[in-house]
Amino acid sequence: MSERAQDINETEELNSDAEADTDAVFEEYDALNDEPLVAETVTAAVKRPLVATSLKFLLVGLLIFSVIVFIAGFIRYSELQNDKRALQEQIAEKQESIEESEYLLDVPITDRDYIIRIAKEKLGLFLPDEIVYYSDLND
Repeated sequence: MSERAQDINETEELNSDAEADTDAVFEEYDALNDEPLVAETVTAAVKRPLVATSLKFLLVGLLIFSVIVFIAGFIRYSELQNDKRALQEQIAEKQESIEESEYLLDVPITDRDYIIRIAKEKLGLFLPDEIVYYSDLND
């Protein structure tokens, strides 16, 4: 035989071996309920990074949500502190007004200075020896 014929025979033998291997693979494929062998490994290989990526996005989203909630809570806390401060100032002013009113109530009516002060402030009266000046500048 010539060299060429020998190469052809070797090629035919390799092809027949390859066909036998291919037939064995198809038989295994049919035995696994029409599920390809490669598809399982590819699916598992794709699912792992997909799950990891999904978990990363979920954690980043959770972190962003937590930061937003914290900032909103801090802003609300600051607003409440400002409101508390303003209300405490109002309480102090009202307390002073109450103390002044209590002082006026405790003063006896027989006190001459008290009677004169009330007559001047509330009734617009003056003592006979007082000189009163009226001005239009305050109007």
